Amino acid sequence: MIYPVIMKTVEGLAVGFMSGGQFKVPVGAVQMRVDGNEAIMVTPENTPNISEIEAWFAPFIVDIPGLDNDAINNAQKVAVENAMRMSQPYTLVVGDEADRILDQMLSGQNLIYRQILVNQPNPSTGRVPLDQSLSEALRKAGLIN
Repeated sequence: MIYPVIMKTVEGLAVGFMSGGQFKVPVGAVQMRVDGNEAIMVTPENTPNISEIEAWFAPFIVDIPGLDNDAINNAQKVAVENAMRMSQPYTLVVGDEADRILDQMLSGQNLIYRQILVNQPNPSTGRVPLDQSLSEALRKAGLIN
């Protein structure tokens, strides 16, 4: 089961989905739309790293002559970051896309979503009614003015 979430990250306001229940599982991609607006895909690839990879990441290759050490270390770091994104119990967007989704949510009536899963018989789907309580809650939480 997943549910919509709006939160603040180091990269700014984030909009997306989190897994709920006793066991938090990776969310994967989610297709969503507000009312009759165009559908938007929220994918792990666009999810900001909320976990601090820099705190524990150590270069795999250090000064081996004849190798492009920086390129190899960067490739490894990107692979680790992508693996972390795909295994997080949330899928989020930030920046202009998050602002666009939030604007639609604040002026819309229904958020409709479906989880895009491979080899899963029962993906989460849902409809969340949107009303004035959303903007009130976001103001109280200090996420919007």
